[in-house]
Amino acid sequence: MEMSVSGLREQWARDGRTDWAESALRDALLDAGVGSDELDAVAARRSEIAAQRLPELSATLWQYGAVGRVLALGGAFLVGGSLYHLAGMMAATVGVAVVLGTYISVLYKRQNLHRGQAMRPMARFWMTWQFIEAILITVVVVLGMLAKVLLVP
Repeated sequence: MEMSVSGLREQWARDGRTDWAESALRDALLDAGVGSDELDAVAARRSEIAAQRLPELSATLWQYGAVGRVLALGGAFLVGGSLYHLAGMMAATVGVAVVLGTYISVLYKRQNLHRGQAMRPMARFWMTWQFIEAILITVVVVLGMLAKVLLVP
């Protein structure tokens, strides 16, 4: 069975037969004299390259920064309210601190993936601001709740 490269590409795109196309390409390369070990090494290298690909900056800024902040605050509100009614203000304060602290940790790890990556100064500013803002929100909320616990009888 002989097939042109353009025919293979058309069929692959039209039918979505990724496995079939890779198998056909592998068979064709083996028939052309390329060694099986060499093909396996290329496949392993391709997997390594895909695993090392950096996450998209826009996803970090919007999904982890903006949307993540809203979800963290909503989660802190739910956890704090639930714990306040179940165990009191001190438990609510600890719960809120844990939720917001977890968000800070996740945001830091995600932003750390971009360390050393070339980016526009405004993007770097927003990443830094999002991290500082998350810390400030956490400190203000937790200190406010602690003040209510310690100062209000």
